[in-house]
Amino acid sequence: RNPWHPERIPGGSSGGSAVAVATGMVFGALGSDTAGSVRLPAAMCGVVGMKTTYGRVSRAGAMPLSHSLDTVGPLTRTVADNALLLSVIAGQDPRDASTPPIAVPDYPALLDGPVHGLRVGLPRGYFDRELHPDVAQRLRAMAAHCRDLGMQLVDIDMPDLDEVNAVGFLLTWGDVIGIHGTWMRERAADYTPQVQGRILTTLAATLPGYLAAQRLRGPMLREFDDRVFGRCDLLLAPVLPFPVPRLSDVDTSGGASTIRILNEITRLMRPINVLGLPALSLPGGATPDGLPCGLQLIGRPYAEALLYRVGHALEQAQGGFASPGPGARSG
Repeated sequence: RNPWHPERIPGGSSGGSAVAVATGMVFGALGSDTAGSVRLPAAMCGVVGMKTTYGRVSRAGAMPLSHSLDTVGPLTRTVADNALLLSVIAGQDPRDASTPPIAVPDYPALLDGPVHGLRVGLPRGYFDRELHPDVAQRLRAMAAHCRDLGMQLVDIDMPDLDEVNAVGFLLTWGDVIGIHGTWMRERAADYTPQVQGRILTTLAATLPGYLAAQRLRGPMLREFDDRVFGRCDLLLAPVLPFPVPRLSDVDTSGGASTIRILNEITRLMRPINVLGLPALSLPGGATPDGLPCGLQLIGRPYAEALLYRVGHALEQAQGGFASPGPGARSG
């Protein structure tokens, strides 16, 4: 259950980690992000979550979903805690060939660097499509904080991220069949009905489609880098296009509306996984009904230190991010 309201979802699939952090059970926790499962629960529970660059953190020992997209990252109550935890878990690991021999910065030591003059991109297209007014208002408020800190706000026209999102589904489907196909045939009862249903949808995947999706990733990243990061240092975008859903909104017995909500929940996050970029989910304040609203800072590959620096400055400027306590809504 969401720690701010028991009839709302905590986000998944790392919802347990986010709830444990938000309620103070633990200092920090790990999550896995294949299409948003670190950023989503962080946003819904009002904590900080880092979707790391693909390969920045080893996946050895983690339950795989998609080898092409899986990342591991920390969830914490503050940006400084998050930077500290990532400094411990990041780096090359011989057990995971996707981790390159790239040095790990001292993330905590870089938190207080200057942010004045940084160019913060405000996406036009895709991220602002069908955005709920409450989310749009929190996005404007965070952009104003960036401006007050001396950062430059730049409108950025997005490339075709619907195509990137579609590639993400093809990659996930192909990987899921390879990883879970045998288990589904031999031990289907070990999967919950909801997970079974999602895995069965991957049977539509084909090898030519999967290979084509893999070939498209490089050109898509180059186009994104040219069109977006050629004009700004990082992007500021929503994590979720609407406020935190109710439990009943995503019940497995729901119809077309449930499917639509489930697809929309990851729409603003999945393209970042396809491109292999880092993204830091920050609490962006509360919507009028008292629920957290998360916003994400998106950067170039291995730009985690920059995202932490900006996130830390925004956190300090607002006097910290609130956590649920005795005053949290209870019904």
